[in-house]
Amino acid sequence: MRLLIAAYLAFGAGYLVLSAWIFALVVGHPRRREEGLMVAGILALTACIPLLAAYGLWRRWRMVRLLLLVISAWCILASVGTVAMVLTSQTGLIDGQELGFHEEVGETLAIVLGISAFAAWQAWILFRPSVRESFLPKKQKEPLL
Repeated sequence: MRLLIAAYLAFGAGYLVLSAWIFALVVGHPRRREEGLMVAGILALTACIPLLAAYGLWRRWRMVRLLLLVISAWCILASVGTVAMVLTSQTGLIDGQELGFHEEVGETLAIVLGISAFAAWQAWILFRPSVRESFLPKKQKEPLL
């Protein structure tokens, strides 16, 4: 559980560092200043999502656990769909260009593998009995999920 919290803290910190870096790049460029500030602001807001997830896991909020489990399941299903689309595109059954698929196959499969591996690891951690029990209220004995 500590590793999952640390991973979300690292994701949030990475977004904040990237936001500050983009902000520093656009300060001296009057042409790109408005767009750069907008991108830096969006990245700073995006950093709040993993930081809030880390805080919710640390505080043992049941809604955060449920939301992360749903997101994990959705990511794994989307990864399976993406792999199926890549394989059918490679065999010639569908035209990937019409679907908007312009990326390299190896790159796409590597990204999908990384996302689904993180989602599976996250679900495995959140389904462990010790973690499930830590999210229960003090009075309840049996976990619902």
